Amino acid sequence: MIIMTLKKIYRTLVLTIRFFTTKRVMTQASALTYSTLLAIVPILAVIFAIARGFGYNKYIEIWFRDALSSQPQVADILTDFVNSYLIHTQSGIFLGVGLLFMLYTVLMLVNNVEETFNEIWQVSNARPIMRSLTNYMAMFFVFPIIIVVSMGLSIFMATIAQHTDGVVILGRAVRYLLDFSPYLLLSLLFVGLYVYMPNTDVKIKSAIVPGILSGVAMQLLQLFYIHSQIWVTGYNAIYGSFAALPLFMLWLQISWTICLFGAQLTFTNQNMDRIGINLDEINMHPLVDMTDDETDEAARALYSDRLDSL
Repeated sequence: MIIMTLKKIYRTLVLTIRFFTTKRVMTQASALTYSTLLAIVPILAVIFAIARGFGYNKYIEIWFRDALSSQPQVADILTDFVNSYLIHTQSGIFLGVGLLFMLYTVLMLVNNVEETFNEIWQVSNARPIMRSLTNYMAMFFVFPIIIVVSMGLSIFMATIAQHTDGVVILGRAVRYLLDFSPYLLLSLLFVGLYVYMPNTDVKIKSAIVPGILSGVAMQLLQLFYIHSQIWVTGYNAIYGSFAALPLFMLWLQISWTICLFGAQLTFTNQNMDRIGINLDEINMHPLVDMTDDETDEAARALYSDRLDSL
């Protein structure tokens, strides 16, 4: 039983890696990185505005700077942009074209993510326009609220930790929960993304392990950036004051690569039984030596049973 399980895990990982490396995933990650750069200020503006409504404006800024503690210059630049964004909105200067541009950049980002996920899942039919707009706008406002609520929970847990320092067991338990909460929140975020973003039926059980792996990988990436001061110093020596931009873009690129690998793993995990390739076929699979167009054609043929069943 254990050997069969290990073989299935091995087959799933190998096939995922093969498709991940032969498809245009890195190109898609680069495109999403560019879209994120355009949309990040409007998204942060909504998060900061909602946080101010809850009275968490100072805490959300501290959280944001902690999240980018390895890139303080980027945090300063984005914070200044967001504050300017909100000031213009409150003063009435930010109207018409500015509002349309904000919505356009955010909608394009989410649309690009959905198209990428649909390509991974071999889904050719996109959601209807009205349904897509409704879903996108809901995500645009719900996602910041989730972040603000999680920030409130973190503040609440930190307050409890301060009052339970005298109680050894409770104090340690609360601190363990605080340390574990970023991994949990990121994992839940990825599971939800893998289940609801593709325009097809994705089983939650197929997305749990990829979501957890992606959440842990993202948190480890953040810790790596925080503790890689020598590497950052090397970039500063090359780029000078512009070092923040390539480092931030590199961080976004790696983040999207992790996200898309998890999406590919979710797809393979759910359809492994239908694919039905044994270990020898995986090791000798012709996809390794194919071009991108040939890989797309082979992938459609390989997953034809799944497409016919939808």
